This record gives sequence, C-alpha cells and structure tokens, in this order.
Amino acid sequence: MSLLIRAAATGLALLSAALYIPAAAAQVTVEGTRVIFPGSQSEVSLRLQNGPKGPVLVQVWLDDGDSDSTPETASAPFVVRPPLFRLEGGKSQVIRIHFTGAPLPQDRESLYWINVLEIPPKPSAGAASSNYLQLSGRTRLKVLYRPKGLDARGAADAPRQLEWSLVSQTGNGYALQAYNPTPYYVNFSSVGLRSGGTTYSHGGIGLVAPGDTAQFPLQGLSTRPSGSANVQFRYVNDQSGVRAMSMPLHTP
Repeated sequence: MSLLIRAAATGLALLSAALYIPAAAAQVTVEGTRVIFPGSQSEVSLRLQNGPKGPVLVQVWLDDGDSDSTPETASAPFVVRPPLFRLEGGKSQVIRIHFTGAPLPQDRESLYWINVLEIPPKPSAGAASSNYLQLSGRTRLKVLYRPKGLDARGAADAPRQLEWSLVSQTGNGYALQAYNPTPYYVNFSSVGLRSGGTTYSHGGIGLVAPGDTAQFPLQGLSTRPSGSANVQFRYVNDQSGVRAMSMPLHTP
C-alpha cells in the first residue's frame, strides 16, 4: 500500500487506512525515473537520498507489475541488497539490484518495477500520548531488463519507428493508436494530435510495449480530421530526460 495512516489516541485502539500519495511527496528520493538493467551485467546500483526531516526505515523490493505486491508476495528475477535499512536524515544509500539469472526473453526488453517504501520512526513517548498521523510513502519506478543484443542506440531510435493511426472508439470519439515494431519499451509523458490549428490531447501518460499496440483516447475529438494531422508526443529516454517529437499520422 502506498500510504499507511495510523491514528492513535490515549485509551483508544489503533486505527489504520490505506491511500495513495504522489511520489513527489516522498521524503526519500531516487536517482532518475527508471532503471536500465543491461543483460551483460549481473548487477546494477541505485542511489536513494533521504531528506533533512529525519531518519526513516526503508524497504525495497521488485515486482512484475502487481502494484499491490508486498515483499512477501512479489515475483521478479531480482534480489535487492540491502532490502531493509535505516537511512538517516540528509544521508544517501546505494542499493544493488542483482539478477538471479532466470530465463527471460532475449529478443525484447522485459519490464519490472522497483518499490521503495519509507517508514518514519515512531513518535516519542510524549507525542504518542496525543493524536498523531504516521505516514509511510511508497515510490514505484520502472526497471527495464535489456538483453545483450539490444543497446542504448536502438532504444533512442525506437520512438521514431512508432506507427501512429487514428481509431474510432464506439460512442467515445477517437483515440491515437501506436504500434511499436521495435524490441524496446517506449514511455510517454504526453500524447496529442495536431490538426487544423487545434491540438487534441490524451491527458495522461502511458507506454507501448515491444511488438504491441497501445491506444490513447483524445479529448474533444469527435470527428475524423479531413486534412493532414501530426502526432505530437513527449517520451522519456534512458537518462530520464523528456524529449519532444512530431510525426505524421498514418492514413489508410
């Protein structure tokens, strides 16, 4: 769970509930927004930085896409060292992600997720005697396993190879459809269509997997454009940088 709220009061039982919070609200920050794991390596490292507020207990694990996973239920061919540690305020910690060698596809990237759960220390005895909130935030980042035959140059070129088309959604306007013929994941921070001086936006983020298609519903587009149109999107590269690109819309 992304947020654990514990409310305690004198003479009352402990109450708890789970809610999601933005990663930006986390006290512990992580280098970048993704981890690229080259198939030629058995291990990669990742640095975590704690804010100045004070110490936290940090727990780290990987999963195969289950956002509700826990360290006990998660499934992924990776081991994190250390998986649990105390991180003092203003300090950093390097964790190492080790690949177990489990069989993975060698003709395309595989996507996993790393979870960083931060648990603040319990309040002092004095604070515990009054009402308080104890917040535990979780951050999730993509981990892309890239087999030996694939490289950074190919990943950088993948967005240019996407094939975009416009598809009708029954009773719900139109959506941009991206076909990805490459063996790399392409991650978007924005997607939109420019036509007739107007931009129709998707209004969210997304990704398209290797050899797969993904649809991005467009806000406000109720009829198919009669003239030329360009797909405008921003994608995230290996270095977590955001790049803009414009491509013509494929017309049948």
